Amino acid sequence: MKSIISHTSDYPLKNSLETLHHESMEWLNEIAFWEDEIDLLYMISMKVKMDHITTHIKDQVVKTERKLVSKIAGNEMNDLQGAVTNHEHIIQKGYTDEQNYREQHSKLHIRFKQYEKELKQIKQEVVRLLKITKDQASLNEVFGTIYNRRAVIKYQNKPIEKKIIETIIDAGRMVPSAMNKQPCKFYVLIKAETISLFSKQIAKAASKGILKSGLKKIIKTATESFNFSHGLRLLRSEDPIFQRAPVVIFLTSPKDHEWAALDIAMFAQNMMLAAKSLGLESCPVGLAKYVMETEVYKFLNISESEIVQLAIILGYGDEHPDLPKRNKVDAVYF
Repeated sequence: MKSIISHTSDYPLKNSLETLHHESMEWLNEIAFWEDEIDLLYMISMKVKMDHITTHIKDQVVKTERKLVSKIAGNEMNDLQGAVTNHEHIIQKGYTDEQNYREQHSKLHIRFKQYEKELKQIKQEVVRLLKITKDQASLNEVFGTIYNRRAVIKYQNKPIEKKIIETIIDAGRMVPSAMNKQPCKFYVLIKAETISLFSKQIAKAASKGILKSGLKKIIKTATESFNFSHGLRLLRSEDPIFQRAPVVIFLTSPKDHEWAALDIAMFAQNMMLAAKSLGLESCPVGLAKYVMETEVYKFLNISESEIVQLAIILGYGDEHPDLPKRNKVDAVYF
């Protein structure tokens, strides 16, 4: 065996063995620091989870926590620490095969850097979650719901209990209405095959309406609302209007009601915020008004005195959209 202390002429241009030894010792110091750092990151993630944040953000925190725990509980850190320690134990003995030592050191270097990279990604995720909750920490639960509601168009294949649907509709009824006429009525679809049928019929009616009137604004609005970039192609998907949501709620008002648009908007907003507070996602669907021009419209048994203003789709979200840019509006005080 060759002494590891004496440098051979086979590696004249590479790092000296002493340099490699010092690098290994730095790894061990770094690993010891990581143990405390991971504990701190875990405590921060726990604090984030306790703040007023939405369910899907809490789910992200839980996933991050699991990653942090796996770095310790999964023995990944201990295994790395043990491998580096055993590697340096060779030097303490004072002799080994130099080539083998260098090869092992190179493998450990790759392993160390990979672990460091993964931990860095987790730290960045914790920082991101902290930023999300920064502006919410001092707000109450109502503000948290308002700030975190998004228009969601991807849903899990999971039904919603009728009691929950009724609770959401009841929240809509709590808004004020012009002269307390409470004009809004609700018509609910909960069967997948029915929703799909209505969606396709509405898509056809909307497509004809758009082509006949040449309302490019409708295409633009639909495209932006559903995050599509192909205009009328969105109307050709399997469920082009309701996006496979498990619940569709049509909102109607009297045709001759002067303040219907305002009342319906308030009804809808209350319902979507209520849904968010219950762990559900939602999206308003303006194109749903084309249901009045379909053959299936009659099955809703809506009276001739009513008009469909809007539909809301509900479900357990299968996406977590980021907050689109919001323009700051400066209030003018007098």
